[in-house]
Amino acid sequence: MVDEQKKEVSLLGFIGLLHTDGENPRGYSQPAVEFEDHIYQFWDICNDFNIERGYYSCESYTYILHECNLDYIYCNPLPIQYTTESLDGVLRILGNETSKEIDVYIDYPEDGGIPIFTYGEHPRCYVAGCEILEENK
Repeated sequence: MVDEQKKEVSLLGFIGLLHTDGENPRGYSQPAVEFEDHIYQFWDICNDFNIERGYYSCESYTYILHECNLDYIYCNPLPIQYTTESLDGVLRILGNETSKEIDVYIDYPEDGGIPIFTYGEHPRCYVAGCEILEENK
């Protein structure tokens, strides 16, 4: 996918976006979800890469939620993120039809998933490492 406006090229795979190359390159590993005429997916950032361990290792990971149009073009970061030393599970993005908000869990709530945050008109964090960022207007 090509975003002419941002001068970016994105590679799609079975989970949604895999990688975006341009001025601000980013990789994705968590599955994408369609909700309310948008696609939501996390940009995964490796913090403090440690090559001395002899394998791919990060001191922590930051996940920034992105919102894209249905063509996976015009993707923009939302002002909420989650940082953790390790992610034991998969970040699940669930659209709440009633509240029109996005709920994020580690794994599915019906399987004992851990709520991380809710994003919408009034964003809320539920765990340490979640941060609501100031919106750039």
